[in-house]
Amino acid sequence: MNHRTVAACTAAAVAAAALTGCGSSGDDSAAGPAELTYWAWAPGMDKVVDLWNEENPDVQVTVKKQAGGDDLVTKTITAAKAGEAPDLVQAEYQALPTLVGNDVLADMSGEVAGAEEEFAPGVWQQVTLGGDAVYALPRTRDR
Repeated sequence: MNHRTVAACTAAAVAAAALTGCGSSGDDSAAGPAELTYWAWAPGMDKVVDLWNEENPDVQVTVKKQAGGDDLVTKTITAAKAGEAPDLVQAEYQALPTLVGNDVLADMSGEVAGAEEEFAPGVWQQVTLGGDAVYALPRTRDR
């Protein structure tokens, strides 16, 4: 695990927290920290999240280990249709069009403004699907 993985996970968690906050109303300060669920398949993501949770007591993330590939895509779509999707999901680039097409991923371009500069143009294009909407953050930076 390296600092690039930590940065990507951190940015994704912040983006998800911001998206989660958009739908809330009233004063949530007395309710405690925001709690996010993160479905991931890569080894060591629990350690990355532990670092995040230590540094960010207001946004706590719980990792739920999942299978990757098509199994994760199917499970994520099914969970979303049932209203039980995770707040964050680690998905492979080739899964993004399917997840977007099934209305599972949110456009988080407003929450990650400026992040594009951290990635090679070809890598960034894979998470924007050729448009202005941003559906994911790459796992590693290229610059």
